[in-house]
Amino acid sequence: MSVRIFRYPEPKQKTMSPRAVSLLEMTAAGEEHEIEVLEINIRSPRLKDLLQSQIDGGHRHFVLDLIHEKHIDSNDLAEILDAWQSASASTGELVVAHPNLKIQEILRITKLDQVIKFFDSVQMALNYFEENH
Repeated sequence: MSVRIFRYPEPKQKTMSPRAVSLLEMTAAGEEHEIEVLEINIRSPRLKDLLQSQIDGGHRHFVLDLIHEKHIDSNDLAEILDAWQSASASTGELVVAHPNLKIQEILRITKLDQVIKFFDSVQMALNYFEENH
């Protein structure tokens, strides 16, 4: 199984272009999982384009890692929802990892937590994909 992780860079990096780091993870069963961590700024309009290029390349499983995000606004929510819809339309799935308490509250208020799956860590998201796909 191949999983793509979109992780936003630490605020001090302020990079606008994606930076990819490929990782290979071994599961407890000895299976290999290809994981690619893609760092991209949430405020960049490239998220949907980057996701679409990954879908066009045959990838279907995505984790949006919000570990470095302190807050999100309505534009960010729209980007996340667009990315989720693109993944879903391709019979894939996008989940979110590391939303802080402030972001979790926004997701509850907007009811996005009823549409998109959220996990406390990337590892929990990867476990979800391993168990369900």
